[in-house]
Amino acid sequence: MKKYMKYNSDDVELILKMYRHKIVHLAMPKPIIEHNGKYLSWKLHDENSNNHLKKDNIPRDISIFGYRKDYYDEKFIINIQKFKDDIIESITRPTDGYLAELKNDGQLQKKFEIAINQIYDPNKD
Repeated sequence: MKKYMKYNSDDVELILKMYRHKIVHLAMPKPIIEHNGKYLSWKLHDENSNNHLKKDNIPRDISIFGYRKDYYDEKFIINIQKFKDDIIESITRPTDGYLAELKNDGQLQKKFEIAINQIYDPNKD
């Protein structure tokens, strides 16, 4: 995300913490995470793409599955449409996107092959 999507380190860390490193899976983000000494909640599907990767720093509480309330310091906002567009652009950017580098970088090709083999077993089905 830092290299190809040009996201800053803090935003990358937050996204990975939210999704528990399951960015490519159907994982529900944790309702509240601890980050840099603060408790953060999140908001997806914000209509304003200008709010993408912004923090609303108005402390509040959140109902956790309807049975208790937990306090948080900030809300991390992700615009899903903008996030999707950033992912696509990071892959397809002609000069320094992931696919451009994959064509010329042997080490990246090896990592790609390992990742594909972990997802898909060509010997099955």
